[in-house]
Amino acid sequence: MVVLERIKSVWKVNGELSFTLFGVIFGLILGFILRFFEPDRKLIIYINFPGEILMNILRLMILPLIVASIISSLSQLDADQSGAVSKWAFTYYAITTTCAVILGIILVLVIHPGNPSIKGKTLAEIEIEKAANISGSDKFLDVFRFVVF
Repeated sequence: MVVLERIKSVWKVNGELSFTLFGVIFGLILGFILRFFEPDRKLIIYINFPGEILMNILRLMILPLIVASIISSLSQLDADQSGAVSKWAFTYYAITTTCAVILGIILVLVIHPGNPSIKGKTLAEIEIEKAANISGSDKFLDVFRFVVF
């Protein structure tokens, strides 16, 4: 009985960690097994769907958490410190954004990203080809993918 109670108490404390580790290990094993079977496009889409929804939810949560954290931190400082921190934050943001834009432009000019099979086609031709490949299940998943998030 003592052992069973000890297991229950450990499980209550570390239950979420155990489920997380189990999910990671299960995902790795499933990924390695499915790689040998070469699944078709539909199965990959169905397996990818929950992860895509999770990433969308995390993207929705990150910016408000960062903004709330910055506002909370700045409200605890006095006016002089707050102004100095704000200047440094704005300067850092401006410099990193400028570097990202310049790097993006350089990479586009150097490596020419995109699908080479669609170069030379009009936008209407590309949309017609995409519409021909859409199934009912794709439309159903798009409801959750684009309307909800």
